[in-house]
Amino acid sequence: EVECKIAEAINPRHYQTGFHATATCGTFAAAAASARLMGLDLDQTLRALSIAGSQSAGLRENFGTMTKPFHAGRSSESGVAAAQFAEYGWSATDKILEAPRGFFRAAGGGYDEGAILNQLGAPWTFAAPGISIKPHPSGSLTHPG
Repeated sequence: EVECKIAEAINPRHYQTGFHATATCGTFAAAAASARLMGLDLDQTLRALSIAGSQSAGLRENFGTMTKPFHAGRSSESGVAAAQFAEYGWSATDKILEAPRGFFRAAGGGYDEGAILNQLGAPWTFAAPGISIKPHPSGSLTHPG
């Protein structure tokens, strides 16, 4: 849910110019999930998200190579590490997404506040617009073949 809302809010330029949202937005999702599972408080969770933002990376130029699936694993690892650092007291900003030099502007040129503000779980992304299940364990472009 966190990954979807961030991806929906960031300007389309993020994906169009080469960022892989699974890698970039997925880092925030892993940090949020880890923070929740670890029982972090609000301040620690905000710092975990900020630490995740500084680790967020992945470029679409690597699609079709062994590096593309590495993006998902690396974003997960980075999110867990971010939550652990926050739990240890690591300092970080509390506004990594919306700040003038934060993730939305740096990685996408801006964002749609209406797509994220008070939208977490309202509705849940899996309910609307819904999910799709891959019919085959490969990239979607290979499915017709």
